Amino acid sequence: LITELVEGVGLDAVLGRSGPLEARHVLDVGIQCLSALGIAHEPIPGRGGVPLAHGELRPSALMLGLDGVVKLRGFGLSHALASRPGPNALSFASPEALAVQPLSVGTDLFSLGALLFFALTGDEPFPVSPGASPGERLAAIVKGLRGGGLLREVDELAPGMGSILGRMLCLDPAARFARTSDAEAAFREVRNDLGALDVLICDPLK
Repeated sequence: LITELVEGVGLDAVLGRSGPLEARHVLDVGIQCLSALGIAHEPIPGRGGVPLAHGELRPSALMLGLDGVVKLRGFGLSHALASRPGPNALSFASPEALAVQPLSVGTDLFSLGALLFFALTGDEPFPVSPGASPGERLAAIVKGLRGGGLLREVDELAPGMGSILGRMLCLDPAARFARTSDAEAAFREVRNDLGALDVLICDPLK
């Protein structure tokens, strides 16, 4: 098996070492991940390929390169869209994945939204105790989304980003963005409002 050697470090290591990312960096990571997911969800016409849902999004699946490019790994565990999730799809899992319902574009959007919340705040959006069952995780999601507290916290750190994550984190998959590109466009609009951004470069040796 031959894979690309990425000179960089996992998002989990970055957060563990330096804490939450600045809003502009979270936006940049989100835009790059959405672009990558869009290619997986909608393969380029004429080049073959099967539409895939990543289904296992977690901080360690994001590699932040020395060149500022974000690589999304873990597609070896991916699933065809409309299939059932795998047995390990618990980290930042969507409600439908926890309920072992068919995967969709919205499944990855929910997981990425939860992951970006974690990267921005340093807190898991739907905390549970270690070893929690899928039912307990689902209850934590329902509880966490009530009242809108999560979105207010995001908007305090990154004005305009709360509404985007709010749509990505809807309980009903049909209420999320229809396409990954729609979410990417929304992120780009918020990023443009912030002006020029520095590229997030992570050195694994520091």
